[in-house]
Amino acid sequence: MRRILVIGWITALAVAVGSGGLRADDDDAPAGDDHETTVADKADGGTPKKGDAEKKFRDFAEVTKGAEKIEGFFILHHKDEHLYAEIKPSQLDQPMLAPIAIARGMAMAGQPLNFGDEWVLLFKRVGDKVQLTRRNVHYKAPAHSPLEKAVKQNYSDSILLALPIISINTSGGNSVVIDLADVFFTNFAELPFGNLDRNRTTWSKIKAFPNNIELEVEATFDGGGRDHLMVFDDGVADRRGQTIVIHYSLAKLPDSSYKPRHADDRVGHFLSALKDFGSDNPDTNFVRQINRWRIERSDPKAKLSPPKKQLIWYVESTVPLEYRPYVESGILEWNKAFEKIGIRNALAVRWQEDERDVFDPEDINYCTFRWITTGMTFAMSSPRANPLTGEMIDGDVIFDANWIRYWKDEYAFLTGTTPSSGRGDLAPPTPLAMGHVISPILAAKQGFGLNLPVPPRDRSLDPDRQSAPRVQALPAEANPLLTQLRRRQASGLFTGCQYCLGLRPEMALAAIALAERDKGADSDDKEDEDGEKKDHQAKDEPKLPQEFLGQLIKEVVMHEVGHSLGLRHNFKASAMLDADQLNDTSITRVKGMTSSVMDYNPINIAPKGQKQGDYTT
Repeated sequence: MRRILVIGWITALAVAVGSGGLRADDDDAPAGDDHETTVADKADGGTPKKGDAEKKFRDFAEVTKGAEKIEGFFILHHKDEHLYAEIKPSQLDQPMLAPIAIARGMAMAGQPLNFGDEWVLLFKRVGDKVQLTRRNVHYKAPAHSPLEKAVKQNYSDSILLALPIISINTSGGNSVVIDLADVFFTNFAELPFGNLDRNRTTWSKIKAFPNNIELEVEATFDGGGRDHLMVFDDGVADRRGQTIVIHYSLAKLPDSSYKPRHADDRVGHFLSALKDFGSDNPDTNFVRQINRWRIERSDPKAKLSPPKKQLIWYVESTVPLEYRPYVESGILEWNKAFEKIGIRNALAVRWQEDERDVFDPEDINYCTFRWITTGMTFAMSSPRANPLTGEMIDGDVIFDANWIRYWKDEYAFLTGTTPSSGRGDLAPPTPLAMGHVISPILAAKQGFGLNLPVPPRDRSLDPDRQSAPRVQALPAEANPLLTQLRRRQASGLFTGCQYCLGLRPEMALAAIALAERDKGADSDDKEDEDGEKKDHQAKDEPKLPQEFLGQLIKEVVMHEVGHSLGLRHNFKASAMLDADQLNDTSITRVKGMTSSVMDYNPINIAPKGQKQGDYTT
């Protein structure tokens, strides 16, 4: 009896819902048959019939009235906070690259966001909407084979957004019109700063070129995604309004004339890998292609030929004048490697002139070198390659100014002299100032060798001065963006360079050795012509040798540019010479001190009593 009642109740509910649904459909259905969706319509991909544009979508002239028209890869119409994009039928279902980077703000300028895991996007029309889809490019099978069907069944693309069609430009080839604000006025970059407030978000820059568009969005987040107990000196005035400028690119894939090169374990290149289920390789079905630039000789018959297209590094005017020779030398040093394969002047350097060079460093049309200020000690390369072929398309390098400051402050700290900040009261007693040298491990246990000088004891008595050193001394993991990037790195989504972390202890050891050697050399005080001794403490305080600093900058630049050329690390390269040869410049300036600048090369300091050679390779 109970079962009968339950079945009867379910049947009644189903009838009620069904009849209610029918009445709702009848009430909401438009008059006429023009809006009925047929099987033929679905099979046709939702292509509108003649006259649908006038009935379903806003008039194109009305939508674009008063808008600024920008011709390029997509025809754009900028009006207030709307950015309407015309997508031609031939541009639908066509893959494009979407590099993302931070342009300004939060002490993260120049930081790439999705490199190493390049996004391949496409627009696909489905009915009255345009889907923004991320292609799954990591799996494939032979075209038109049963395996290809199986791959499509098991590995699908990801639909990120469904954008309403605003209008159709019937006089412009039936281009569909969408609003890119619906894409980029969201947290499309997946930044961990809380919720993006669209009312406090605006377009910062809009540019269009034949093969790409470059967009900058000044986005404001409410800070809800950040742990306020973790403090990082990112320069944000108020956590309730974390404003950052994000650079988005949408770029056409390079032409198909590029010939991919399969990877070889004997050559250390970054890779673009995919799983080919149709591969006949008995060992693996992964296909690995190296990431490299398309640098070709203009005259294949010549022994040494200029390239068809020179790879130019645009160096921002932010680089300090005294360091520019080392930066330029570090980039151009790679020309020697290309000469070995018959290409002369493959790389060039162009210094930015504000009146001549108006470009965005994040624009993938330019390889740039940027000098930034974040409060952290690092340099990095952000190479980008077409994941389908491995052809490289961009290779920006950023170098943090705080690295130079760190080297100088660490040297001053270990020698007991005034740091680069000029605050003599911030220079505490150090192992060298106390007259002895101890190991770095013991120094760390005693509080020495920190990134910043140890605060004076009276600082703890002044609450207004407590926050600054505590903020600076926190690890970089306090930055939520770096935390997110390092999680991706740990997951194997991109490889990271830790050269800067290795050079910091190297710098500490080098500073101890240099200072102790200089201390021994200056132990015998010399008299002036008047017979008076010089005031060494006031006039001859130990300083970091300019040659040492310059060579170190050059090597770091070479290392990061090497990454931008597609090269990985080489950790088998640092034992090429014996100890007696390391300071012989007749050898090191021909062969170098190690066989590869892509190693984490140690700093070379000559023993006491031996002439100093080069400091770096």
